[in-house]
Amino acid sequence: MKALTLTQPWATLVAMGAKRIETRSWRVSYRGRILIHAAASMPGECRNFAVGTAFDDLEVEAQRLGVSNVLDPAVLPRGAIVASAKLIDCLPTMDARIQRLLRIGPERRYGDYSEGRWAWLFEDVERMEPPVPAKGSLGLWESGL
Repeated sequence: MKALTLTQPWATLVAMGAKRIETRSWRVSYRGRILIHAAASMPGECRNFAVGTAFDDLEVEAQRLGVSNVLDPAVLPRGAIVASAKLIDCLPTMDARIQRLLRIGPERRYGDYSEGRWAWLFEDVERMEPPVPAKGSLGLWESGL
């Protein structure tokens, strides 16, 4: 099955349904089921994003798992497939349909919607419980699952 690696906390935000659009500098023609993989590394700026911008949503996740720290590996697994989702479209971020979606909820905070980028739209997200350890890759990759 096709897979896409996201750095944490974005992978968990997709898995919990708080993030339904992934922004990339490149588009893809593939449509269908895709696995969401959490990268093994989590750079400092991503940690800062988790405890700043994404804290409220991730705190809900931490409470669900019974942990107190949003950076706890139980909340933000790494090096693992955390969800599957249906990739339904890939549109320019300036497309009117994307701009309408950004008016609802926190989605705008979770992506780079600058001109020239692409919005990958997900629906029917299914969380992997527990996450499945896997080595990721750049681009859209074949997971073997």
